[in-house]
Amino acid sequence: MNEAQAVANKASLWKCFKGARLRDRGYLLIASWFFCGLLPGAPGTFGTMGAVIPAVLLGRLPFVYRVLAVGGIIIFAVFCSSRASTVLGDEDPPGIVIDEVAGYLIATIAIPVSFGSLALAFVFFRAFDILKPYPICQLERVVKGGLGIVLDDLVAGALALVVVRGILLVLR
Repeated sequence: MNEAQAVANKASLWKCFKGARLRDRGYLLIASWFFCGLLPGAPGTFGTMGAVIPAVLLGRLPFVYRVLAVGGIIIFAVFCSSRASTVLGDEDPPGIVIDEVAGYLIATIAIPVSFGSLALAFVFFRAFDILKPYPICQLERVVKGGLGIVLDDLVAGALALVVVRGILLVLR
């Protein structure tokens, strides 16, 4: 996507937000992760940055509660992404970044909370999300709707989790 398209997409999301019903504004607000998806440059990276604080907070919970919370966020992400893409009239709008939040939370669900581990998860998650190695590239084409928006990021997060856990095991 070129710079002009990115600006147009952000303007479209903001215009839709201003003209939307209150309920749809809520979906757009959450799906853009409180407008992180409107920040200039790389919305997915800003969305992932917006997920660091929730990852730190969730990392303080016992593992079973962490899993339940992330599961709830994933369900909510699918629902909000689906509704927001309908409101925006776009299958996978770049300003929708709650999928990056869900993916990053998967990448951090079973690692210790430290600057180094969260940074590694961030780098590997973004790399897998951007490069879309197999099977991520297939998922994006096959699965549509809110689940399609979120699923590729969940797999990227799972791959990042495996890599980071491996690195942390080697470093111990």
